[in-house]
Amino acid sequence: MDAAPAHGDPDPVVLSAVGREVSDEAWAVLAGGSPAPSRAAYPHDCQPTHFLQVRKTIKFMSRQDRLAVAAAGKTLEAAGLAAGDGCAGVGLFLCVGYIPFERDEAESLCALSQADGRFSMEVFTTQAYASINPIRAFTCLPNMPAHHLAVNLGISGEYFLTYPGTPQLYLALQEACHRLREGNVQLALVGGVADQANFLVAHHHEKLRPNATVRLADAAGFVLLELESAARRAGRPVLCRLEVTEGGVERERNDVAARLEVEFGAADLPLRVAAFVAGSNAALHHNCGARGRFRSSWTRVGAERAVG
Repeated sequence: MDAAPAHGDPDPVVLSAVGREVSDEAWAVLAGGSPAPSRAAYPHDCQPTHFLQVRKTIKFMSRQDRLAVAAAGKTLEAAGLAAGDGCAGVGLFLCVGYIPFERDEAESLCALSQADGRFSMEVFTTQAYASINPIRAFTCLPNMPAHHLAVNLGISGEYFLTYPGTPQLYLALQEACHRLREGNVQLALVGGVADQANFLVAHHHEKLRPNATVRLADAAGFVLLELESAARRAGRPVLCRLEVTEGGVERERNDVAARLEVEFGAADLPLRVAAFVAGSNAALHHNCGARGRFRSSWTRVGAERAVG
């Protein structure tokens, strides 16, 4: 990643389209900046049958798979790209959130794994594990969203997969920009998905921040990136230009959502970009990590002078 912004870049990376899947209440938080105090979490699900090659395969998809396919499908549609051959030159750069699991399933596994009143790895592997529906195992694999995206949307370009949060999504964003500049992909579909309104992810956050008031949201968000010259030739909209940097002095984030108590997990950055595109601000500056290590600036085309 470059140590400084590429000011004056003759062919910058630009944003052509965004797509999202998140509850209306959680989206209102991003748009308006006021979390609903009565909501402990923002669960969300969808049925992305419109984007499935074979609709019956939805029974093999977890919530995070469904959210990812729906949000990515909306992004490609917004760019005028149809699933299949039209996506052959698209690369996928995905961050998947923490692995979800429900309390009743966890408690059942624990109860069935006991021997003489204690947990037994032998009993777990020979008896308890066999009690789970085999399909359930697919929902606990972080690479399954990428599989469903590739199969259903016809994405056959290069890919990069990581997890579970915004710092890792920045690695995917870095990789996408690098491969665009190297010519390895023509378009980069970059995004994150987080199934969080469940027992296991909530338990994880409670351990990390036991005294914090954090509302977990189920969400997916994607952005479509390409070089500006390619977007102009294809007639796709150039929504804003992107600069990504690493290192340096911590900078204050200027987006209102930075101060919210809602956790969007791996989908955080693309959702903030979607909210920025839907708003009227000239630019969005975002950073994360220790001392703001990872930073990105999204500037509307035509607004460069207004923001400096």
